[in-house]
Amino acid sequence: DRAVAAGRAGERLDDRDAAGVHLRALTTPLPRGQGAVMLARSLAGVDEALGRLRLVLALLCLGATALAALLGARVAGRFAVLLERVEAAQAAQRALVADASHELRTPVTALRTNAELLREHPDGDHRAVLDDVVEQTEELAALVTDLIELARGDQRDDELQDVRLDALVGEALERARRHAPGIAFAADLEPSAVDGVPERLGRAVNNLLDNAASFSPAGGAVEVTLRGGELTVRDHGPGVPAPDLPHIFDRFYRGENARERAGSGLGLAIVRQVAERHGGGVRAAAAPGGGLSVTLTLPGARPIEAA
Repeated sequence: DRAVAAGRAGERLDDRDAAGVHLRALTTPLPRGQGAVMLARSLAGVDEALGRLRLVLALLCLGATALAALLGARVAGRFAVLLERVEAAQAAQRALVADASHELRTPVTALRTNAELLREHPDGDHRAVLDDVVEQTEELAALVTDLIELARGDQRDDELQDVRLDALVGEALERARRHAPGIAFAADLEPSAVDGVPERLGRAVNNLLDNAASFSPAGGAVEVTLRGGELTVRDHGPGVPAPDLPHIFDRFYRGENARERAGSGLGLAIVRQVAERHGGGVRAAAAPGGGLSVTLTLPGARPIEAA
């Protein structure tokens, strides 16, 4: 300040304390070296505002940190669930591939054996061998079709439609009567509709009817009931042993009384997959008087009033 007053320094602006008061001071020289003028203003209001701002910023930082930690924990939890689902899907896929490889090995080996037999003995009577080849080819084609159906079931790109459920079951019954003319199919179908994929629902119903027909004796009966979004198919066959009952919807599972019958062991697994894709489920129980009763549940089904 003395140097400014003596003309040895230029104007000076700085913060300083005077008698315990925080000031901002301006020292400016007077003309012709006649001294200097000092102007000062208290910074108490500015300091108070800066103090409040520091407190607000500190609280904001703490809140943002806590919020970030909370969101991070939630996101991490969701990623963990997603990873678990991915791992479960990969495990299911590996299991399906392993089971499919095992099931495909039998018909492929039989086809190769018969082909080698035909090649080694081209001039013999091979009608029986050719019949086996045709049967094994049909078995292989059915297995591949079921595997494709299971693979399609993991996709969710199919567009839902308004499906007249009783009409769909009626069409499946007509097909079942053509394929199993020795079985009497009786139906009691409540008019109802559901939002679903017609092709997938039709495949599930066809599988239920085919399963019931295959286990029914010649001239036997199959009762089909549709009520309140539940489709029940009951046969009068040998039924399913109690130890096998919890597993009949598993992929490639073939119970004791099914091992001598044709089939891939995937029909009821497809039924369960279709049911779950439509938000429902499927269950099986021993029918009174013998046979098996299988119920497909579709919670979204709604009754239609008769016109």
